[in-house]
Amino acid sequence: MDEILGGLPTTSEVVRSLRRGTDVPHNGAMSESLNRPELDAKLEAVEARMDARIARIEAAAEGIRRDVDKIESKVGNLKVTMVTTAIGATIAIVLGIAAFNATLTSNMLSAFQAGLQSVKADPPASTQ
Repeated sequence: MDEILGGLPTTSEVVRSLRRGTDVPHNGAMSESLNRPELDAKLEAVEARMDARIARIEAAAEGIRRDVDKIESKVGNLKVTMVTTAIGATIAIVLGIAAFNATLTSNMLSAFQAGLQSVKADPPASTQ
């Protein structure tokens, strides 16, 4: 257990030191006192590292924002292409149906005229 706790004082030692009014260090590394200039220097170093990290995160966010803007413009162009294609396909379908209808009408008219011609050329037997 001592290996895990790393030399921490026991609960009874802490209680005894509190009753006596003496300080018990939490561990060996914390037994040294830290003066104000050292603390300020360490805090400034930590702050400088954090500022650098924040700057990198902001740069990455700006890059992501530019990429998203590019993608949005490409999607906008894709929408225009899709609408144009849909309108073109609709017009092609309507014209195709109209052409098919005209062909059927022409063929039916030709068949009717051919029937009239055959009746004029060879009249049917008269009915009595």
